[in-house]
Amino acid sequence: MDCSVFDCTNEEYMEAREKAEKNLAKDPAHYVNLKADVKPTDADKMKPATTQNMVDDENGMKIQKLQEAILTVALKKMLTEDEK
Repeated sequence: MDCSVFDCTNEEYMEAREKAEKNLAKDPAHYVNLKADVKPTDADKMKPATTQNMVDDENGMKIQKLQEAILTVALKKMLTEDEK
């Protein structure tokens, strides 16, 4: 907008508000992404889980490897707690 927070007219405020509401309706994290200079892609959108998309092809991470990593961390935590 052409005005600052402190010197805008009511019309300019309402126009900015409408624009912000449209941006947030499209993407609730719009302003967070804008501040972080992140441009979300279609690959970042959630998709329903099926047997065909159990692998995240975009990032190359397999669900099995993720599960193994989680179990490894949990096992290490359990083992270190038993030693105490």
